[in-house]
Amino acid sequence: MTIEKAILKILLKENRPLKTGEIEKLTGFSRNEIQKAINNLYLEGLIDFPDRCYNKVVLKQEENNGR
Repeated sequence: MTIEKAILKILLKENRPLKTGEIEKLTGFSRNEIQKAINNLYLEGLIDFPDRCYNKVVLKQEENNGR
């Protein structure tokens, strides 16, 4: 499993914003590897940073626009 998939799986399981250190403890990957993966996931539009808090990460929610 790639680090990106591991991060997405943990975010889906936890269903709350997680800090990089929390992801590090849950995955066992180094903080630098996690930060690079988080940046890639953000650029792909799969995750988001809530309330401009760049040390917490959440899955990006699909906007339904009432449809």
